[in-house]
Amino acid sequence: MSISIEWLAQLPMEEQERILTRLSTLDDDLAPIEINGTVYHIPHEVLGLIDSLWAQLGNNTPYPE
Repeated sequence: MSISIEWLAQLPMEEQERILTRLSTLDDDLAPIEINGTVYHIPHEVLGLIDSLWAQLGNNTPYPE
């Protein structure tokens, strides 16, 4: 399934390529987290912070997925 990003299509080709290249490299730096049925991709450091806060609340198990 392909998705059209209207605002991206309006940019010059060089700018589109720069943005898409940057987005493709971000994927390695991000971890998925689901909140209320929506999946967000956040930096691994932020996920570690969430896990740390979860543990500080007295939870011994990982944050539920």
